[in-house]
Amino acid sequence: MFIIGRPTITIRIYIIIVTLSFSSCRFNFYSQGCTAAEPNRSNLIGTWMPNHTTLKDMRERGGYDTSVSTKLVLMENGGLEIVNMPDWWEEPFGTSRKGMASYSGSWAIYSDQPCWSIAVKYSNVATYLNLIGNKPPYQIEVILGDPDSGNEMIFVKQEEK
Repeated sequence: MFIIGRPTITIRIYIIIVTLSFSSCRFNFYSQGCTAAEPNRSNLIGTWMPNHTTLKDMRERGGYDTSVSTKLVLMENGGLEIVNMPDWWEEPFGTSRKGMASYSGSWAIYSDQPCWSIAVKYSNVATYLNLIGNKPPYQIEVILGDPDSGNEMIFVKQEEK
C-alpha cells in the first residue's frame, strides 16, 4: 500500500536507480559517432593535428604555447611520433602543468566493440585513442582526465602536400 508522503521501499529503489543511470559515465565518443566499421589503415596513416577548438582550449584553459605544433604522426610501418603533446593528456584529472613532451612508439587499429580505436604504445605507456566518424575523414579523440569532465582533444588529419 502506498501512503502519500511516505514512499515505499520499491519507489525509493526506483528513484535511486533512475538517479544513478543519469549520473553514470558519459559515452562521449559514442554520441559523437564512433567508428563502427573497421577503418582502412591507409586512411589513418599521416599527420594529425589539433583542430581549432582544441588549440583554443590548449591556449585558454591549459596555458600552452600553441605556436609550437602539436601532432600525432601515424606511419605506414606502424611507427608513431607524438610531437609536443601537452602534459594534461597523461594526467589522471587532465590537469595542465604547462609542459609538452615528444615520444616515439607504435600504433595499431584496435576493436573496442562496438567501436574502433587506435592503440598506441610509447615509453612504458599503452593507451587508446578514440576514432570518430564512420567514413573518412575521421577524427581522433583524446579524453583528458575523467570522461565526465567533457574535456578532450580532437585531432584532424592533415592533407598531404
